[in-house]
Amino acid sequence: MIEGKATEFEKTLHLVNTFSVEAGEKNYFEREDITLPDEEIVMKVAESWSINPSTLENRNDILPALGLLGDR
Repeated sequence: MIEGKATEFEKTLHLVNTFSVEAGEKNYFEREDITLPDEEIVMKVAESWSINPSTLENRNDILPALGLLGDR
């Protein structure tokens, strides 16, 4: 796995770190000061990088599909 440094936005989320020594503690995943990522958080992180994939249908700057071309 390739892992880079967390962005400033990612640092604000206080995401769970399964690679940390703390993650081995009994109640680590029950802590209220960490966030377990869900789809909404993943989309927000994607948006902070460039584009939120869940909002593509709302964009008008994307070229329309040209359809299918095939040979029978």
